[in-house]
Amino acid sequence: MKSTLHINPLFGEGCVLQSGMPVRIWGGGRPGSTIEVSVAERRADAIVDADGAWTVTLEPLDAGGPYRMTVSETSEAATRESLSHDVYAGEVFICAGQSNMEYQMEFLHWRYPSEFTREADSLLRHCKVPVRFDFHGPRHEFDEPVQWVGAASDTLDEFTGIGYFFGRMIRESFGVPVGLLNITLGGSPIESWRHSLHGRGCSLIWHHTGMMMKPVCAMSLALRPAPGGMKICVCEKSTDGMRMRKPEP
Repeated sequence: MKSTLHINPLFGEGCVLQSGMPVRIWGGGRPGSTIEVSVAERRADAIVDADGAWTVTLEPLDAGGPYRMTVSETSEAATRESLSHDVYAGEVFICAGQSNMEYQMEFLHWRYPSEFTREADSLLRHCKVPVRFDFHGPRHEFDEPVQWVGAASDTLDEFTGIGYFFGRMIRESFGVPVGLLNITLGGSPIESWRHSLHGRGCSLIWHHTGMMMKPVCAMSLALRPAPGGMKICVCEKSTDGMRMRKPEP
C-alpha cells in the first residue's frame, strides 16, 4: 500500500521551530495509525483521525540546531513508515501584510549591494508561502513546493527586504536561529489579517516610512502572548539603512 505519511511543508527540511515554548506540528497519514514525532529528545504521539490528519505538541526546545526531526507512523497491521530531516529552533516571525513587506531583496540590490557579498548565514532562514486564492475558506495543503532557505548570495533575492534586515538584527542581538515565514500579499487590506491578531497579545513589528505607519511584520509563529498585552517595535528606514527602536509609551 502506498504511504500516506507526510508532514506539513512548513515543518520541512531546514525549518525553524519556535524555541522556549510548546511546538505544535501537524501532517497527514493513514486513519487509525499512530504517529510519533521526535526532535532533540522531545517526543509526542497522536492517532491519525478519520480525515487522515494528525497533530502533536512537543515540549519546548532549546534554541540551536540542526536537530534531527523524525516522524514515524505505525499502522494496525504493525507496518512502520518514517521520514526524517534537519530542523532548527530559535525565534520565528510571520512576515505579513502588503507590498511594503513583500518587497524582495532582489529589488534592493542596487541600494544594499554589500548585503549580497556577506558571508552566508544558514541560521537566518526564510520561507515564502505561495500565493493562492480560495474563496471557500482556508487551505490546509500547498499545491506547489514550499522551501526554507538560509541567507546566502544565491538565495537572498527572494527574501522579504524588511524581514531580512529585521531578522539580521535579531541574529546579531541574540545569536540564535531566526525563521522568517513570508505570507505577504500586495494590496491585501488589513481587515483580512485582523482576525488573526485580535485578542492574541501578539508581538508586532511596524514599518515607518516617514509618512505613515503600516503593519507589515508580525507575530511569533505560535502567537505567543506578550507580557502586559501588545508589544510593538518600530523598524525605521533612514539614509543609513534600517534600524529598530522601541516606540514611546
